Amino acid sequence: AAIARDAAEHEAVASTAGRELRYVLMNAKGLEIRDLRGGREIKGRSAAEFFPPALSAAFDAEDRAIMD
Repeated sequence: AAIARDAAEHEAVASTAGRELRYVLMNAKGLEIRDLRGGREIKGRSAAEFFPPALSAAFDAEDRAIMD
């Protein structure tokens, strides 16, 4: 549990929902990296709004593989 807690404090962690792969929440580190002040700013947005096309496509493919 301590390892997972340490990783969550130092790495960006996000959760997406639905087939549209929109963010529903993100940890403080992820918000900080994106220069966002709170969870309301991330909710409903996609990876494509924060990352280059190839990287956001890879994140989306990974999320879809998990959901399938």
